[in-house]
Amino acid sequence: MAGEINPKDPVIQEIIPSLKETPFKIQSATNRQWERAWKMSLDDFSFTEDQVRHFIKGEIQIVAIELFYKTIQGFDFYLGVQYHRDLKGPQDPFEFMTTYFQTLLELKDRSFQNMAQHLGKVLNHDPSTFGFAEPTSVLLGVVDWWMTFGPCEIWRRGEPRSLSLSALRQKLKGHENLNSNTKNYTGLEFVYDLVPKYWVSFQVGERDKDMFHLDYDRTLKLLSEYLNFTV
Repeated sequence: MAGEINPKDPVIQEIIPSLKETPFKIQSATNRQWERAWKMSLDDFSFTEDQVRHFIKGEIQIVAIELFYKTIQGFDFYLGVQYHRDLKGPQDPFEFMTTYFQTLLELKDRSFQNMAQHLGKVLNHDPSTFGFAEPTSVLLGVVDWWMTFGPCEIWRRGEPRSLSLSALRQKLKGHENLNSNTKNYTGLEFVYDLVPKYWVSFQVGERDKDMFHLDYDRTLKLLSEYLNFTV
């Protein structure tokens, strides 16, 4: 259908078949404080307007929501969306959150493609809002501890789509916690700095006993598969 997500876009074409149909978790954060996110299971998802008001009270500058799926291989994947004042739909953070949550409640088909199209409609009056073509940048960061450890930008639009293992290791110098930490896995995040700002993130680290370690091979493989990087 015209105006909807184009399944021929390279990123979408690769992502859709790799995901399970139903998301398992949603979380929200204010001012990028994912360490203090409001996390909710989707097994029996519900919310109240009072809960939303309580969550966004105070001096809130940034409000964002992340929706988590599992890949067929069992890795985490999520879509994040940040409120923007130029959205054509919700006109404040409260309306942004309640509109998003209500859409999630009402949809029987919560597949990634269907969710993205419906969120585009209700948040921005455009089902193709989440186009997933070429991202603005690609980052690595520890999921839910993004600000604690700080992200590392490994690519920005306009740069060659080429990244060797040695070049990736060089970019991560000074970001030792992305290589290994005790908090959570590292995510590979494709950022789209548009209206609204949104991102998709792939799990690229796994737990071994008490430590999470970055999987360099998986990171480079994902860049090759979804963004046609030479690695």
